[in-house]
Amino acid sequence: MKSKMKFLFKVMLILGYTVSLSAQEVPSKDAASKKVGDAFSKKDLKGDLKEGWNKSTQFGINFNMTGFNSSWKSVNDGAKGNTTLGFVLNHHDALLKGKNTWVNDIQGQIGFLKSEGSAFARNVDKLFLNSMYGREISDKLLVYAEANFISQFLKSEDPEATGTRNLGSAFMAPGYLTISTGLNYRPLDYLSFKISPVANKWTFVANDHIMANEDGYAYGVPIATGDEKQAKYISEFGSQITVGFNKEVVKNVNLGFRYNAFKAWKESSGVKNKPIDHRLDLVATAAINKYLNVNFTYIGIGDKDIVDGWQSASGLGVGFLVNF
Repeated sequence: MKSKMKFLFKVMLILGYTVSLSAQEVPSKDAASKKVGDAFSKKDLKGDLKEGWNKSTQFGINFNMTGFNSSWKSVNDGAKGNTTLGFVLNHHDALLKGKNTWVNDIQGQIGFLKSEGSAFARNVDKLFLNSMYGREISDKLLVYAEANFISQFLKSEDPEATGTRNLGSAFMAPGYLTISTGLNYRPLDYLSFKISPVANKWTFVANDHIMANEDGYAYGVPIATGDEKQAKYISEFGSQITVGFNKEVVKNVNLGFRYNAFKAWKESSGVKNKPIDHRLDLVATAAINKYLNVNFTYIGIGDKDIVDGWQSASGLGVGFLVNF
């Protein structure tokens, strides 16, 4: 009992932090050769890692460039070259204590696109924080509780907007916080299914300068009535399922994706049985050597509170990646 209380005290002490300051030994790469079945994670949680904290950090830079001169006739008239530049930061913590696991992930991604004759414009911006506690029931099954936060770093201005509401998006506008509990089934080391019958999702628009549609809504949140400025949120109670995959599909080529489907049964405004929200994050990486790779990234969102259709952003480039 004393040891259990001690462990719970440690968890409570560091709750809310996704970066551990613990200085315990990190296992070698050989000891962590298997991969957890969740996108972008690099370690298995079923015994390959040592007891205590296990940490890894990655920083990457992606670059891609195309260009044409005025004499090049193999493309359409008016075609222009472009340059893309992107930065990626991933940090992963895993705490193993007997049948208990606590996993924290930070993922930051930002990218810029420059076409000939124009300035750099942001085309990718993602901040992802995830914290999950699991208790092992069997070798392939965990009962878990999880908190997940998604937003972006920088604001996006609309040059054609007038008045004080001139932003399309910003940090916490939108911001999504989801807390869920359920079962995590992992039939294979590289594949997992998180099934959560109980989940709550909050959508925040915490900026007075976000543009509203004609009904005064932005991202499904009522933010403005006439000239009145408001910063609000909505709460949705529902269920969700998350599918994670991370595997070296052929030699030196790794595919990782995370698909999430959230079904809101009831919204705080009283709306019931809303359409399912979908999100897909995918990364495919082909290693050239220890530091260089060719990578493809994709983000897809289907949320009718934002737009009646499928949103997608993708990129292909040569990357430099260093592991800490």
